[in-house]
Amino acid sequence: MDNTSSLVNRKRVHPLNDKRVQPLKSGTIIYWMSREKRLEDNWGLIYGLELAWRHAQSFSIIYTLYNDIFKENPRADLFSITGLIETAERAEELGVDFTVLSGREPADLILEYESTHTVSAVICDFHPLRFQQQEQIKLAAHSDAPVFEVDSHNIVPARVVSDHQEFGAHTLRIKIERLLPEFLTDFPNLFDLISKVMLKKAPKVMKKNTEGTREKLFRTMESEESCKRIIIGEEFQPGSRAGTNKLMDFIENKLYAYAADRNNPTLEAVSGLSPYFNSGQISPQRAALLISIIYQGTPLKNGILDELIVRRELSDNFCFYTSDYENMAGFPNWAKQSLKEHREDLREYIYTLEEFENSDTHDPLWNAAQKQLVLTGKMHGYMRMYWAKKILEWTLSPEQALKYAITLNDRYALDGRDPNGYAGCAWAIGGLHDRAWKSRPVFGKIRYMNYNGCKRKFDVVEYINKIESIS
Repeated sequence: MDNTSSLVNRKRVHPLNDKRVQPLKSGTIIYWMSREKRLEDNWGLIYGLELAWRHAQSFSIIYTLYNDIFKENPRADLFSITGLIETAERAEELGVDFTVLSGREPADLILEYESTHTVSAVICDFHPLRFQQQEQIKLAAHSDAPVFEVDSHNIVPARVVSDHQEFGAHTLRIKIERLLPEFLTDFPNLFDLISKVMLKKAPKVMKKNTEGTREKLFRTMESEESCKRIIIGEEFQPGSRAGTNKLMDFIENKLYAYAADRNNPTLEAVSGLSPYFNSGQISPQRAALLISIIYQGTPLKNGILDELIVRRELSDNFCFYTSDYENMAGFPNWAKQSLKEHREDLREYIYTLEEFENSDTHDPLWNAAQKQLVLTGKMHGYMRMYWAKKILEWTLSPEQALKYAITLNDRYALDGRDPNGYAGCAWAIGGLHDRAWKSRPVFGKIRYMNYNGCKRKFDVVEYINKIESIS
């Protein structure tokens, strides 16, 4: 590693203010960990370590706990924080300082830390969602240090692949295919980076252990009564190790049948990796690297790589460039017009949010999907499409349907409050990333799904019985 080469493609790095890194005596490079809650395969962490080495600075990881943690989706927060404890333990093993801050808004916590420490730079994770963006913008505006955003969630960085909301998967896929060889590269070995580079070149990078951090995270969970009532099933054990094991199990035992069986919810053909990607416990890029070795030369639009790269990054593109990702204003114009024309259509059934939440509809298939979400924190992808489209059919308006779908998904899903969820609801209810179909009552030109269509795809009785067995 010389003075000109970089471990991180600089196109991943976006400055959020115009300040420069200063080689301050006893200065610290901060990596503000948020979206990516792992050490391995993390470009933001790698960039922070690289800056620390180049400028002979110390290095610290900071994680900021939200004030409303365990309030909106206790199960997802428990999953996330339990995995974060493993990350803190890994940091302690490697001798890297890891601090958890709480009690105020995230940006204010970092600024308060800056007031008592000499901070040379702050590295942030890329976020496409509104609140996190606002917090990073606030930090950059008030920090005396340079603030950099690093995209470690998207294989091709969202800011690089496109500068606007893409029409659909096919338009984004073309751009990703062109840039993928540049960005789908392996990561430096973290242990080697710390032991061979940091310890030799900048001994100050290593600081205290993280025992206090782990204790604080444990206390945070133990203080919440809701956490004591939450059950996370064996299928989704938190943490980077569990996520890596699930990834390897999928590659070794399920990948061969994925393309043929992924839309059958009675089979165990899907990867189950989205909670680990969403919480930042494993890297989508690592998964893509391993799978691409097997599928070398396979077109991107086929199977798992399309889901893993194009579809997932399309969701980030939608939320990043669309401020209205949570409401009907974010739907394409043709869909908004069509839904408007059918706004007054007669609905055969109308349900309240409470009835939906309690799986209290006339449709046993829909009820089973909702029960799966509530009981396990996950719903099969094909059923999630059916689930959301029926909410459109059984509510008073598209606005109400979108609100109900987002509320239930964000309240119960382990991968809730995520761009994939917002884009998925907008696709099912508002035609996002889709085309106009034959016009129908209530749906207008939105793609339609029904019970009989599901029966032609899979054994619905088997699926219902499967969910009832875990009730």
